[in-house]
Amino acid sequence: YGKRGSAGMKWSGLLLTALAGIGLGVYAALRLYRRAAWLEQAAGLVRFMAAQIRYTAAPVGELLDRAAGAAEFTRLTFLADCRQRLSRGDGFRTAWPESLREQAGAGGANGGDCELMQRFGEELGATDVEGQLASCRLYAERLGERLAAARRAAAEKGRLYVTLGAAGGLAAVLLLW
Repeated sequence: YGKRGSAGMKWSGLLLTALAGIGLGVYAALRLYRRAAWLEQAAGLVRFMAAQIRYTAAPVGELLDRAAGAAEFTRLTFLADCRQRLSRGDGFRTAWPESLREQAGAGGANGGDCELMQRFGEELGATDVEGQLASCRLYAERLGERLAAARRAAAEKGRLYVTLGAAGGLAAVLLLW
């Protein structure tokens, strides 16, 4: 390559190192925003379920079919998985937690979010209409609290993560220089 080619390779490597650090910071920030978006849809799901229970008193499987087909719940991939398990003959009490366990992390939820939604699923269809509506109000409130905290974390920590990623990338460049 010669002297000029070697210098070009070095600069390219340093640039890629800096960009990798920035990329890691952006990735960490996006995870925070994905969690907030997942929680927003989960809270919307609980409100949707409450409205469906109030006005239709439909069975849980039918409620799940309607929710899984709704465009506003695209991040909640566990809904389609749960519906698929129900169509294979699994019971709701088995399909809901297994689907959450396998799919919710892909949408951005953390363990506490999944646990809260799992408890919500345990209470779906377990009581009369008024009991289910009270349960929906409780879980909508809890998810709303988690959503507010997730939004704050995304706003505060998101910028921090990008800054730390950029600083880490530049520090690595300086060390390699």
